Amino acid sequence: MPDDPPENNTSNLLKKIQEAFPNLIKDDSLENKLLEVLQQLREAPFGNADWFFMLNLAQQVSLIRGFQQLLSLEDLTISLFPHQEEAVSQILQQMQGSALIADEVGLGKTITACTVLSELKIRDLINSILIIVPPSLVEQWCRELREKFNFDMPVVGSSRGNWKQDQFITSLNLVTLNPEKILDRTWDLVIIDEVHRIKSRSSKIWQTINQLNKKYMLFLTATPMENYLEDIYNLVTLLKPGLLGTQRNFRTQFAITGNKRACKDPIELRRLLNNTMIRRRREDVQGIFFPERVARTIQFDMTQDERKLYDQISDYVITSYKELDEFSQKIVEGKYDAKTDPMLQKYNIDSERFLARKIWLHKFTLIMLQRRICSCVVAASRTLSNMIHSREEKHFDMESVPTLQEMRRLSENISQVPSIKYQRLKTILDQLPHKGIVFTEFKDSLDYLAQKLQQDGYSFTIFDGSLPASKRAEVVKSFEDHYTLMVSTDAGSEGLNLQFANSVINWDLPWNPMRIEQRIGRIYRLTQQADRVFIFNLASKGTIEEYVLDILHEKIGVFRTILGDLNHLLGSLVNTNDDGRSVKLESEIMSFFVKHGHSQKLRTELEQLVTPVVEKINVEEEVSRNVLDAGKYIGTY
Repeated sequence: MPDDPPENNTSNLLKKIQEAFPNLIKDDSLENKLLEVLQQLREAPFGNADWFFMLNLAQQVSLIRGFQQLLSLEDLTISLFPHQEEAVSQILQQMQGSALIADEVGLGKTITACTVLSELKIRDLINSILIIVPPSLVEQWCRELREKFNFDMPVVGSSRGNWKQDQFITSLNLVTLNPEKILDRTWDLVIIDEVHRIKSRSSKIWQTINQLNKKYMLFLTATPMENYLEDIYNLVTLLKPGLLGTQRNFRTQFAITGNKRACKDPIELRRLLNNTMIRRRREDVQGIFFPERVARTIQFDMTQDERKLYDQISDYVITSYKELDEFSQKIVEGKYDAKTDPMLQKYNIDSERFLARKIWLHKFTLIMLQRRICSCVVAASRTLSNMIHSREEKHFDMESVPTLQEMRRLSENISQVPSIKYQRLKTILDQLPHKGIVFTEFKDSLDYLAQKLQQDGYSFTIFDGSLPASKRAEVVKSFEDHYTLMVSTDAGSEGLNLQFANSVINWDLPWNPMRIEQRIGRIYRLTQQADRVFIFNLASKGTIEEYVLDILHEKIGVFRTILGDLNHLLGSLVNTNDDGRSVKLESEIMSFFVKHGHSQKLRTELEQLVTPVVEKINVEEEVSRNVLDAGKYIGTY
């Protein structure tokens, strides 16, 4: 691109632009308007950036006629909100089909992006489509496209998948590992969700996206800038190279030495960003109401027998976990005998090859036992039975069996009497203002609750992971029309839209805040009609669950507001396994519990664990206030 515009008159310049953009409008009035704009630009002093905008303007005008009316809306199974329709039109008419959709969390960025896809597709402007999302969002994107846009999108879920398809969804992780599989062709449309994860220019994924051949591209994120001002530059450069000039010019114009997040001229930066970024805050969107989130925690003392069982299980878990930790350390240091070490016999480890995995599995079982006793005695009792059966069948760790049997006997006796926790649940249910969902992590706890609620005459429906996909919609409709209560496991609730309910009761508390947010998200939606949604948390006093509730969830603020990409905020703490459980976070918490028990030091360790997360949240709020949302009503070129 030349530094200065050519010396041709405006008619010749128009002809050149028409040649460069074959789809340029034929309408005389729009052509005259373009001539008028070009004449104004010709008479004004400008340089590289202005020349960039002039050419983009020609492309904008060429698209206006074709996108004045959205054609795909009648084919959707949902109705768009006005702010979403406005964004789709703006992306297509003014941003040439490529944009950074940076609306705040909760405003429906995914729906906006999918509607752009539908509009381009219905006009036969796209065929090859690549959607790249974090692993945890792959299924959600498939579901949104299928259920709301009648579009089945294949998934490439491994390096050996079918990367030759014209259209598919895949994960950021797989693209990072297999860049060559998407760089061998031209894509008509590329969509990247949670795009803030690729903001570093030095990263492999940034380099890969930078090399992509694409016609249209959509980026989605509520946090286009996190720790550094250059985050936004790096993303926009991928999307619209040249819009923010060179990196050196950007630093000169906007960066402040010594303050990596500050912006010298946020008004001008926002003016430039308005040419490719759509960002609205919840309070700025008319016609959208977000209900107040009201959290109420019900803490209670256990009975004497419940406390006795909890303490016995905790002591057993701490002792066994420490023993496994010490053995793991011996392995790391090479201080064990692969043939004679008694720990190998005790835990039925007969192969060095699977040594680390077997130790991890034993530790994970202990974590689950501790988690389950916090959920309900019945769930813990079934875990104890499984542990006893496994040891007796495989003849290992037999010295623990009497202890496990004694704890199971006590748990069976306790389970004959309604627990204090269940009594507190009944109090909540009897005062529910509207429909509610009781969530539990464990199927055993769900079975216990279903039995007790049925005995006490409550009318409810059940939703869990065993429910066939063909029955899901039927059960949800039944809940909406006939019941005031649903009991559900986390495994069954993914993707559920239960906006007709307004209460979530957390029978037990996941240690991963993302799982809590997912529960609340079932009712806290754009379509929620209630003025308030209620979140009830049940937690026994003097348990590890009480600490997790007080520190991990309350300090992060998961009950008070939507926090966006919690996975990203929590960083490496939330590496998840196949069922979405945060193994790393659970292991961290368990290590602190084993080390400190129910002491103030445990609270201190948990506070230190979440401090970086809280700092990230505060930084994002600062960035939004001082940079991204500064001068947001300034117009575009």
